This record gives sequence, structure tokens and C-alpha cells, in this order.
Amino acid sequence: MNVLLTNLGKARMCCTTTVAAGSKPHLDMAERAKKNIVINGRANRCASKVFENAGERIDYEIVISKYLKKVSTLDIHMDDVKKIAQMIIEEAKL
Repeated sequence: MNVLLTNLGKARMCCTTTVAAGSKPHLDMAERAKKNIVINGRANRCASKVFENAGERIDYEIVISKYLKKVSTLDIHMDDVKKIAQMIIEEAKL
């Protein structure tokens, strides 16, 4: 999702691990962002918790597992990626 949104020119990716590690350049990026869009894989919201713990704002968040067909592997179908990316663009008003 985030790669597709970046390639479409709708977003810029930022590694949540670097935010969790307190990387100043990445925290500054989050501060300067017009909107912080957080993409969580599952309902436990790990990516959102990283931003919350770092004191960064979340302008839009999504839990993508709600919208994916359940599969026993980590394979996500490109149709699902495109559908969720379009949903993020519309709902987050990118």
C-alpha cells in the first residue's frame, strides 16, 4: 500500500521502526508532514501505537486486515492493494 501510494505521488513512506527508535530525522518528517497516514496490518494497531508512543499525531489510520481476503500465507493480491490504496486516497483526502 505505502509503496503504491508513494509511487502515485500521494504519500511519502516513513519507516515506523525508525520512529519507534526515536530517529530525529524521521520524527521531524512526521512533524512536518501535511498528514500522517498510518497503515496497520492487523487490529492490534502496532504502527499507530508507535506514533502514539512517540507523541506524533495521526491524521488517518487504517487496519488493512479488515479488507483482505483471509489467506494462510502473507501473499496479498494486487487487486486488494489497489483497492485499499484507493480507499486511503479517498478517505484521507490525499
